[in-house]
Amino acid sequence: MLEKVRISLKRPLFRYLAGTGAVALAFLLREILTSAVGPDFPEYVLFYPTVMIVALLAGLWPGLLAIVTAVVMILVFWFIPGRPALLHISTSNYVGLALFMVVCGFLTAVAELYRRNRQKAAAYDKEQAQRQTQEALRRQAELLKLSFDAIIVWRIGGGIESWNRGAEELYGYSEEEAQGRRLHELLKAPRPDRWQELEKSLREHGEWFSEIKHSTKDGREVTVSSRQLLGRGLDGSERVLEIDRDITDRKRVEEELRRAHDELEEKVELRTADLQTANRTLLMVSACDQALVQISHERELTGVICQIIQDEGGYPLVWVGIIDEPEGGVLRCVASAGDRDGYLVRLKETGGDPAITGGPAGRAILSKFPVVSLDIANSREDATWKEVTLSRGFRGVAALPLLDAQKNAFGVLVIHSDRDSGLEQRQVSLLKELADDLAFGITSLRARAERDQALKALELKATQLQALAGEIVRTEQRERQRIAQLLHDQIQQLLVATLYGLEGLHEVRPAAERGQSVARLSALVRESIAMSRSLMSEISNPSYTERDLCTALGWLGAWMKEKHGLDVKVRCATTITMDVEETRVTLLQSVRELLFNVVKHAGVRQAGVDLLRGPDGSARVTVSDEGVGFDAEQARAPGPASGGFGLFSVRERLDIIGGGIKIESSAGRGSRVTVWVPADPADPAASRRSFRELHAAAAAVPAHQTVVRTALGEVSGQHSEGPAARSAKIRVLLVDDHAVVREGIALQLQQQPDIEIVGEAPDGAQALELVHALRPDVVTMDVNMPGMNGIETTRAIHAVHPSIRIIGLSMAEDLEQGAAMRSAGAVRYLSKSASLDALLAAIRDAPDNE
Repeated sequence: MLEKVRISLKRPLFRYLAGTGAVALAFLLREILTSAVGPDFPEYVLFYPTVMIVALLAGLWPGLLAIVTAVVMILVFWFIPGRPALLHISTSNYVGLALFMVVCGFLTAVAELYRRNRQKAAAYDKEQAQRQTQEALRRQAELLKLSFDAIIVWRIGGGIESWNRGAEELYGYSEEEAQGRRLHELLKAPRPDRWQELEKSLREHGEWFSEIKHSTKDGREVTVSSRQLLGRGLDGSERVLEIDRDITDRKRVEEELRRAHDELEEKVELRTADLQTANRTLLMVSACDQALVQISHERELTGVICQIIQDEGGYPLVWVGIIDEPEGGVLRCVASAGDRDGYLVRLKETGGDPAITGGPAGRAILSKFPVVSLDIANSREDATWKEVTLSRGFRGVAALPLLDAQKNAFGVLVIHSDRDSGLEQRQVSLLKELADDLAFGITSLRARAERDQALKALELKATQLQALAGEIVRTEQRERQRIAQLLHDQIQQLLVATLYGLEGLHEVRPAAERGQSVARLSALVRESIAMSRSLMSEISNPSYTERDLCTALGWLGAWMKEKHGLDVKVRCATTITMDVEETRVTLLQSVRELLFNVVKHAGVRQAGVDLLRGPDGSARVTVSDEGVGFDAEQARAPGPASGGFGLFSVRERLDIIGGGIKIESSAGRGSRVTVWVPADPADPAASRRSFRELHAAAAAVPAHQTVVRTALGEVSGQHSEGPAARSAKIRVLLVDDHAVVREGIALQLQQQPDIEIVGEAPDGAQALELVHALRPDVVTMDVNMPGMNGIETTRAIHAVHPSIRIIGLSMAEDLEQGAAMRSAGAVRYLSKSASLDALLAAIRDAPDNE
């Protein structure tokens, strides 16, 4: 109501009429009060405030009009009939009227000045508020211009009013180029709806959000996440604040991920059949392992193994051949399953596999590596052997050598397939492990007689060793139970879970669920690998293969820290290299046993290990702690009184190799145990040939003795290219004591168009010879190998051929092993469980150390 009055007062005519009406109303009120009070009511008491209020509200001229109106009405009142004549009005009345006019004029002038001052103050306050608002808007506009998002202000039905730096960088138009132009015309991109519908949506909801496509100044199409907010400017017109964020790269990545997911789904479908085959092979291996445990006769064992492989693996022919030494090294078939039409007899008659000099079986025994022919028809086998084999319907063959503890071949396991894809790499790897288990079972059975004879000799020390033997049996049983429990409760359970998950992939499921299933299966497999690594490190610590005792003790201390939480301080007074494996392993096992005693009995979490060379050249290691200590005298004999059999076992092992042990301990004062072993028979520098000498020896080796195998397991007798001949491909030499690993890496690398496998070596010595003969570009080096390990081999190769790039491989993800390999000259260190892409990247992109 007051607002309407204020608006009306701004109109001139209304102000004059309101002033006149106010005076009339005051005059009327005066007459009413005069009638009520009497003629003594003050003449002008109501006109003064009336005129002042009119002047304050309506202004100066309406106030003066109100004064004139009041005077006129008073004069008219004096001439009303019944009133005294004008000439008879007293002088005081004229004086009062004049005084009224003067006072009212003064009050009107004062009111006008007051009103004008208030208007000026209000105008000033409004101007200040506008300035503050404009400053705030200016600051906001500056901040918007600095934003990385494109922020645009445009008028509905009009052009662009604001264009920040983010918009300039995203669309390429400067603010001057965009100012005043229509947004949809500038960006040349269709909107999701017509402009009228967009404006209607903005007015209904106040905002709009979606993904749209725009064109930049240079013609590129970008996808943006656009948010538009409707508001009003200071002039009251509708404006739209549009915030655009570039999501082109994100949409591209999403599209690539979608395509990758589709490709992964296709690969999963393709691999399902492979996994079923692998599962069948695993069941076959499990059944063979049970037979190895239960059967105690060699002939029966080989026959059952052949039958299991045929039944569970679905192979048409499986046979085992053993070298008959009394007959001049002839390979004889001792067991078979599935012989077709006298195939084995026919081979014997034609000089095939039963002759050690011919066929895949003979070559596997000679090379001590598996020989695999995936496609017999296109292989380079003996023509007679191929004719006999193909005539029986066989398409592939795998000959797996049986090796004894000294890596000497004494037989072969041969498996024939009647399908081109019947012997894939994964199956061959498992079959190789099965052949190793069979070889171990046969050698174990043959060793029983020797073991019985050895037991008679051991009766001489029966009194002392009986207690130890009992404890060893119990310890072995506990360890077997622990390992069996670990295999059953953890690794086997993970494999079973993986199996169920793989079988579950047959079901038709949404893509998201199948992706989650694959991720869970990958996690289960990786967990199984981690558990198997931990079990492997417990059974055979990798430090035993390191010839540098200081490095080996450092690894052993790190392993004790990881497995048992014992902080081991290793201090080496000198560098000692020990080549004799038996002496080195005995020393390290003794130190390991002493550290176990600290963990079990000392009651402390820290121990010291000191390595020094004795006056006689022996290697001495002292294990010390500040724990509870023990009675050194009681430790001389095994049994509960001495605190266990650990020290007695250490003493016995050291006595066998000519070493000894010294114990210093007392209750409450810690312990200090020193063990020593004799030095190597010859000076370490003279006990090994230098790398150049090995190269000279390798150069003298006839070419036909160089072992270079292809992906089909074939042995190549010659290497046609000399050191100077180089192809455009990366020439790779594989070094690993496990043929399965070499076979797997070779099969993968041979599929790469830019990589060529030039040779394979099972140990460090052959690796040195092949490096000299083949001069490869890259060598993949297994870290843990018998004899000369990967670190020593790498150091020897790098010393003479620094340009050859060496990539270390190991099952263990050991940072210290990786550092040792790099220190020896390797350019990269990878775990064997790493992806193929990682190995390919290392081969192709390893930095050159020249």
